[in-house]
Parts: sequence; C-alpha cells; structure tokens
Amino acid sequence: MKPVSQLSRRFRVAFDDTKTVPNAGLVIPLRLADRIGVAEEINHRVRGFDRTSTSNSGDKAMNLVAMLISGGEFISDAEALRAGSTMQRLGYQRFSSSRLGEWLRSLTTRDIEGLADTLTEVTATAWNQQLGADLSPISEPDPLIIDIDATFTETYGTDKDGTEARNYLNRRGYHPLLAVAASTGEVIAARLRAGNTAPAHGASGFAAEAINRVRHLTGNSTDLLLRADSGFYLKALFDHCIAANVRFSVTVRQFPPVRELITSIDDTQWRRVSATKTEHIDIAEIPFTIKGAAGTNRIECRLIVRRNTTITEATDPQLRLFELVDYHAFVTDQTSDPETLWRRHKQRAVIETTIRDLKYGLALNHFPSGSYTANAAWLQLNALAHNLCRYTNQLITTQPLTTKTLRYRYLNIPGRITTGSRTTTLHLPNQWPRQHHITTALTTINHPTAA
Repeated sequence: MKPVSQLSRRFRVAFDDTKTVPNAGLVIPLRLADRIGVAEEINHRVRGFDRTSTSNSGDKAMNLVAMLISGGEFISDAEALRAGSTMQRLGYQRFSSSRLGEWLRSLTTRDIEGLADTLTEVTATAWNQQLGADLSPISEPDPLIIDIDATFTETYGTDKDGTEARNYLNRRGYHPLLAVAASTGEVIAARLRAGNTAPAHGASGFAAEAINRVRHLTGNSTDLLLRADSGFYLKALFDHCIAANVRFSVTVRQFPPVRELITSIDDTQWRRVSATKTEHIDIAEIPFTIKGAAGTNRIECRLIVRRNTTITEATDPQLRLFELVDYHAFVTDQTSDPETLWRRHKQRAVIETTIRDLKYGLALNHFPSGSYTANAAWLQLNALAHNLCRYTNQLITTQPLTTKTLRYRYLNIPGRITTGSRTTTLHLPNQWPRQHHITTALTTINHPTAA
C-alpha cells in the first residue's frame, strides 16, 4: 500500500506516481555531457576497485555529477535520482549510494589523475564546440586570463585523512588549489591538499600543471596571463611562466625592501586615475627584479603600485597629517600602460565567484569520506559538475547565472515520463517561465550547427 497523508477531507498526499521526475531539467546538462563525451573519457581513464574493467566508472561518476548539479551535498543524496528513473532514461546505469561510496573509496592516485585529465579533455571538446572561453581574437590587449587561488574547507574531528593536524588558524580541513578561466569561471585544474599545508606549498607545481593544461586547450600561439595573489609570489612560479611564454600578474607582499622601493617613488611619477571627495587613487610604476636563490636567474619586470589616499574633512592643514595612505603592489611582465594593468589585476577577485559557487552552489563545502583519495575525486567531480553548469548556462542565456539560480529556473523542473509508439516523452509543466530557453538549449545540443 502506498503511503498516504490525509491533510483534510478534500486534500491528501500520496507517493504513488511512478512516472514523475523531480529534476527533469537535468536532461540539459546530461545530454550536454553525452555530447562532449564525459562518461567515455572517465571510462577510458578511471578504473576504481574493478581493475580489469572500466565499463562502469563513467556511469558512477555521472550519477554523482548529476546529484551535485541537482543540489545534493552527500553521497546518499544520489538516491533521489531513483525517482522517475531519470538516469536510466538518459542512458546511464543507476547505482545505489552505498555502491557509489565504495567506488569513490576504491580510487587510487592514478585514478585522480585520470579524473583531472578528463576535466581537461572534456573542456577541450567543449571549447572546440564553441562552448566555454572565446579564443578568438585573443591578443596582448586581451589575453586569456587564468586565475589561481587556494581556498579552505573546514572539517570537524580527526577521522578524515589529511585533516588530523590543525592549520595556523587552529582549524582542521582541506586546502585545495584551483585554476579558473577568468572570462567564464570554468575550472581548468584542481588539486586537493591537506588542511595544514602552507599556502605556498606545491603552488608553483600546480601553476605549471595549470599552464600545461591551458596550453593543451589553446596551443602555443594564444596569449596567456597568469594572475594570482601574494601567496603565489614564488620564483619557481615565475620561471614556469617564462618557460611557457605566459605573462604574469602577481601581488607582492610589502616586505621592507619592497616598501622602501615604493616610498622612493617621486611625487611626479604618480598618475591620478580616480578622485572623489573622500578618496584619491594614484598609479605609478618602477622597474623591479625578481631574484632567485643567491641572486641567480633574475627576472626583470615592472612593479605597479596603487596608492589609495583617504581624504579627511578637516580644514586644519595639521590634521591632514593623519590622512590614511594605503599601497597595493603587483609585479608583471606585461607591456600595457600601468592604469590598464592595474584595472586588469584588480579583477582577480572574480575567482572568488567560482569558489563560492563550488562551495554553496555545489558541494565543495563538504568532503564526504574519510579517504583522502575519495575526497580528491570529490573535488574533481565538483569541478566537472561546475563546468557542465557553466556550459549549460551558456547554451541557455548569455546572462551569467550562479548554479543555484540555474538550478531553480531551469534544472529542478517537475516532469512526467510517458512511453508510447516506441517513443519516450518527457512532459514539462505548461507555461513554465523561460521554456523557450530550455527548448533552444536542447535543440542546440542535438543539432550543434543550429547554434
């Protein structure tokens, strides 16, 4: 007997419909995943606990990706995909949450590398099909910008591998690194680190990995810019950029020698770029040398400095001695004028939008397993789900949408599946807002030349 709740004499609730689909809009990102070959790439690169066969890894990964896109945060949330047999109707085998958890925990370091390579390959396929970053025209005034940054995900207790030791803020968790395409918010590369890892640990190697993956996507002829905050001010990182012909724009910590350089700038060298009643912003530049160990392998570049002066309202000239002056500096080897470079560098914070979306739009704010490799796979799957949402957004509308907004408007749509004349039909609500966007996206996926 089906569960029935009698709310009143004339209204009741019954769980008896076998054809209802709670997240019918998943048809868009899942069909898109078919088009760019996500499951096939995973089957080719990831084995899991069954070392002799790769036939199920793609379906298992797509079960978790679909769960993340639909709003789940825990492995057990994949059980919601059972309703309406959505996954099976779209050609994927459905697995229980316990089986998915076993698969995650069985992955090895080599499998994590396979998931990272899958992220790169499906991104390349998407870019070749006019999804994601626009690569033409890209020149020195407008390079393809890659932002790298670290974030922290707090955990509680000591049961998760890599979180046993507290960090300098006395918190436990993970400290992943991310590389993101600034123009679209796509994740280019991701790497999990233990929570007590120093901010600079492994950063230069990760930057080299991100550069190699971007070069795989774009070729050697595309102008690239690597943008980062002061935690990535590392000689090895600059060496990787120079070797790969990638420009850099990295914030500098104001150690005493840097501070002395800034204070040595003559007043005539400052150029005002913004002025209000309460604030003046000036820009200046001076030559700068990035030194290696024992002063070897020096890199000559430019130090761009922004001076922010807060204007007091006092009329007494003596009180103006207490005006607040703040300096912000970064190094770069770009050739444009200082104001253009400053405005470009200050947009580095757009990576925080991607980090926020991964944490609060998907499930990067929670790592589900005690196994370090399982959580590393969780990071890669969140990156895959995020990129699929970015491509779905691009198919539906040119307006940038957060994952939560995309989910509410287009993905979490109730539907009903019927079968007749050997044809399966997914029925969506009549007069659903923005239904034209959904039909256009599905048409584009099925017939790419119609885009």
